[in-house]
Amino acid sequence: MQTMHPAVLRGLTGLALPVEEFDARAAAIRRELVRQALDALVVYGDARDYASLAWVAGFVPMLRWAIAVVPAKSAVELFVAAPGSRDVAAMRKLAAAASADGIGALERALLRFGRVAMAGARHMRASQEAAIRQSVAEVVEGDALIAELAAEPSEGEVGLLEGAATLAGESARLVERAWRQGEAAGPALLDGDLFARERGAHDVRLMWSGDGGRTFRPLTPAASGRPHPFAFYMAVERGGYWGEAFRTLDAPAGEPAAPHPMVAPVARMWLSIEELTEPPGRPGVYSIRTTTVSGAVSSRTVRVR
Repeated sequence: MQTMHPAVLRGLTGLALPVEEFDARAAAIRRELVRQALDALVVYGDARDYASLAWVAGFVPMLRWAIAVVPAKSAVELFVAAPGSRDVAAMRKLAAAASADGIGALERALLRFGRVAMAGARHMRASQEAAIRQSVAEVVEGDALIAELAAEPSEGEVGLLEGAATLAGESARLVERAWRQGEAAGPALLDGDLFARERGAHDVRLMWSGDGGRTFRPLTPAASGRPHPFAFYMAVERGGYWGEAFRTLDAPAGEPAAPHPMVAPVARMWLSIEELTEPPGRPGVYSIRTTTVSGAVSSRTVRVR
């Protein structure tokens, strides 16, 4: 029996922006739905890919998946794949939504709509997509709608990027300090992971290399040693936005650590291979947003500093 809440694994969780910003986004979506003669926008997100869901409802799935529904004439509704009703009630407090229900109530809720746009379908389970399509008269592609509305970041979003970039840098410096003080690679990385989560990161992703960045791997027992050179990659996420940090720790004490030239492309491929089609950004300054069903990249790089 599982008794530990998944938030323990995901760090501190909550709305990363004021609810008023999400209200403004919902209003913009509703205007676009009316313009396109659509009844609602259905947005899917899961624990692996939740950029669109986080932008629409501020919700970051902690374990499974969730769907936000934005009706053309009423407030945002959230449907979560949660173990029980108590969990659904808790999820409601973590989203900018007027209501929350279990994912099993989604099909019934969609019956009142005729023509809907759907975003995130390429990550959705086939059975879930089929159920949605059977509940409404017509489904059209909705990723482009979100991509267009989200193309220009708000001041709040830029602030999140700045915060994620700063937190990634602080966490990486803590890892570097621990390693230089004699800790093994694995424990040093976990120190940085815990530091980021305690300071409000929704998620942290780590990779390390013992050959200067030519090959990267997730944390394993092999990271218990002290490789030379020791390179690591850290990505810190707040509200759907990621900050990055790279370090190669083979420089003498007191000298700046420069990343191996292979670090950036390898690490970016691990996060999202589609991001490679864009010019690489400086560590910590871009938002991962890959939202098109066709597979075309519609993410936007925002240079903060």
